[in-house]
Amino acid sequence: MGRSWDSWYVHLPDDLMAAAICLLAARFLLELVVPAGRDNRAWRTLCRLTDWAVGVASWITPRIVPQPLPVLLAAFWLVLARALFRIATVAAGLAPAVGPGTP
Repeated sequence: MGRSWDSWYVHLPDDLMAAAICLLAARFLLELVVPAGRDNRAWRTLCRLTDWAVGVASWITPRIVPQPLPVLLAAFWLVLARALFRIATVAAGLAPAVGPGTP
């Protein structure tokens, strides 16, 4: 059962936020396991894809918070933003209909 892309303006931001949350979770877990200073392509790519969110979270979060907690906080802020986005789309009547009888 696929999605209707008639409401792409709801699905696209929601999916991008979900992907960013998953990437941040992966980065957090890898930071716990991978030794600091490890330099490989996968790690650099993961960091480049998530540095924007970590930067925003670091700007909001006090400097006393130790690494890798800003990564986890960035994921938390994105989860919160995603929930608020969903609430806003439903409140504005932009969310796609869900339930029996909908295509």
